[in-house]
Amino acid sequence: MVSLFIALQLLDVACIFFGCDWAFLKERVFPKAQLEDKSKFHIVQAYLALHDGSITGVTEAENIIASGVDLALNHWWQLPEMSAESHVPLLQQFQQLVELQDSARVLVEIGNGNNQHVGATPLGGVQGGYVDLKDIFETWRLRTPNEWDNLSVWNDLVQWRNHMYNTVINSFKDFSNTNPQLHQLGYGDKAWSVNKLAHVARKQGLYDVCLTELNKMDGYSTMEAQASIQFSIFAIHFECYLGLFVICLANYIFGNLMS
Repeated sequence: MVSLFIALQLLDVACIFFGCDWAFLKERVFPKAQLEDKSKFHIVQAYLALHDGSITGVTEAENIIASGVDLALNHWWQLPEMSAESHVPLLQQFQQLVELQDSARVLVEIGNGNNQHVGATPLGGVQGGYVDLKDIFETWRLRTPNEWDNLSVWNDLVQWRNHMYNTVINSFKDFSNTNPQLHQLGYGDKAWSVNKLAHVARKQGLYDVCLTELNKMDGYSTMEAQASIQFSIFAIHFECYLGLFVICLANYIFGNLMS
């Protein structure tokens, strides 16, 4: 009964977190929640520490992430050796922990970039920050779940990454004249991630979800999202509507045969 109560509270925490109600989660839920000391709980705590983008939060998150990694490793060694399926949820948690470590690095680079911009230090330091951030974002494009993984795993990943892309975009929005590269950083990666989520939804036959995600791309200008991404969006739109057409046609033919 106690374990069920804890599981329900963890579910409440996850629902509020992915609904992005940060203030309610921090002020109302965590102080009252009776949660076990598990890696999943540490992951949510780290998300909460990083969401506002402060350096203080980065230090707090790094300690939480380190504890989460230790707990996840301890859990890993307790799993049965011959059951690959039981390892999947924990592998997904390891990816979240690595993404959180990357996110902490992103926030540090943002702080360095802003300090160098204000202090009028040589451009080389700012360029180094751009290269580091670009490397992280390129790694994120390569490190994605499997296309057959549950779409909720993809959605959680993309939702957090988009939060980080928005943080970068907002932090460097005034750099258009001093450093156009930093000013544009994040737009193309955010467009790519939404586009990738739509692609996976289409692959899994979730055409409504695919179209919903693609409609989020309407706010991007051609300056903010590369032409290759725009073409990919058009191609996925076409494939999605083609899939819907095939389903409707099959239903129509089957209905006529039955009648």
